Amino acid sequence: MATSKDKRQAVQEQKILRSESGWLQKALFALGKASDAHEKLAELNGKKHKPLKVTIDGKAYEIDSVTDAVKDAVLERTESLRTAARNQHALAR
Repeated sequence: MATSKDKRQAVQEQKILRSESGWLQKALFALGKASDAHEKLAELNGKKHKPLKVTIDGKAYEIDSVTDAVKDAVLERTESLRTAARNQHALAR
């Protein structure tokens, strides 16, 4: 049987996972907005739209790749939340 300390820790972990997932979702929204602005700027200047890139540790990545990685992280957190909720439900029994 789970102790109250275990239950408190499970609830706290779930809360932190929800927060982390929320911030990652906000980052996805911001990346989308940045990509849209980049595309509009290219159109305004009459240039062909080139993919927006960011440099991390000296290596260039297209925003689409970064966005995909963040989406994967959000999905991973969502699955962790589901698992934590199932575990918490099992602890409550």
